[in-house]
Amino acid sequence: MKTVFYSLVFNRKNEKLKNTDVSLIQICVYFDGKRRYISTGIRVEKQYWSESRKEVVKHPKALEYNKVLRQKLLALQDYEIELTSIGQAFNLDSLDSFLEGKDFKSFIDYMEQEITARQGISERTRSHHFVTLRRLKEFGKIKLFRDLTYENILEWDRSMHRSVSIKKQGTIYNQHIILKIYINSAIASKRFDPKDHPYLNFKAKKGNNTYDRKYLTEEELQRMEECQFEGTADMVRDLFLFCCLAGLAYCDAFQLCEDDFKYEEGHYFIDKDRNKTGV
Repeated sequence: MKTVFYSLVFNRKNEKLKNTDVSLIQICVYFDGKRRYISTGIRVEKQYWSESRKEVVKHPKALEYNKVLRQKLLALQDYEIELTSIGQAFNLDSLDSFLEGKDFKSFIDYMEQEITARQGISERTRSHHFVTLRRLKEFGKIKLFRDLTYENILEWDRSMHRSVSIKKQGTIYNQHIILKIYINSAIASKRFDPKDHPYLNFKAKKGNNTYDRKYLTEEELQRMEECQFEGTADMVRDLFLFCCLAGLAYCDAFQLCEDDFKYEEGHYFIDKDRNKTGV
């Protein structure tokens, strides 16, 4: 019996990369003198890849990325074992069918991998998407791609309405919006048939996310400025006041550098795009 070999490959084309250059991590499947390369969807800078250990190191998301890589390798090995158990021979053509088959990988696993590897979103947004994933796991009736039915989406919606931890319709609506992102992604990658899209018939209500927003008066800001604190609390207070007076979100203030401050006509101003909107 011929042996199948699996390995993780970074920068397959051996391009000359600087430490800050990004490249894709792929899985190489070697069988019968031929190789097949499979994208993991994870891209990292060269400085975060250990060639000797074949894993991501020192990256803020190293644990999550390595978990995804291990899951992908195990999925391929499990498929090989499954073929052996039913007396079928492994070949690279059947591997392609496996990768395209919507029922071989659970939707929950697919969604988790996509959230982890997704580019162009903030870590705060990523954490919101993981909350949706956690709620799906707690619901328990949507695991495989074939579980993405109108009936299950409707039941998930009802279960969220019964949840004591969700108090606003807008929150439930956002859970549906996030789930649709990954269903559409699965359709784009040909893992799911668009004819089976559960949201063709189910329409989530937006709700009314109106909040009675509180604000600090000038007097309250002045009182806070005059308060005396000990240790780092003094710096925290200054940063909070700076955000209030400059109209900046914390994430924008945190990323400020000296070049973002301009001085014209006797006044300083901040010239920087917002992290949330890019404006």
